[in-house]
Amino acid sequence: MAVLTRQLSNPDFQQRLAHSTEIVGRRSLLGPAVLADRPEPRIPVSHAIATVLSASTGSSMRMVDIHRAVEVLLDATVPRSTVKNALATRRFMRVGHGRYNRRLLRRARGYFRQT
Repeated sequence: MAVLTRQLSNPDFQQRLAHSTEIVGRRSLLGPAVLADRPEPRIPVSHAIATVLSASTGSSMRMVDIHRAVEVLLDATVPRSTVKNALATRRFMRVGHGRYNRRLLRRARGYFRQT
């Protein structure tokens, strides 16, 4: 026959469990939490960079200038690393030290700018 040891090492466990269940039950009676008004969705940083580079009339721009223009366009602070990571994608082309432009893709009928 097996002898149970430490079976009463936590005698008030049943009371605490019942109390916790009661609290959870009360919270569920209150209904779902009301969410605060969510901010309107923002355009992605890569789209903002594409807009800035499109407005630069085909010339390349420095990363610092792109970063400033994106912050003005989005009307928010944007981490420098976010802009650098977006510029490192295939969507943009590094044309010199710290200078970027939109990448031109070649298709059967000629060149076009990637959107």
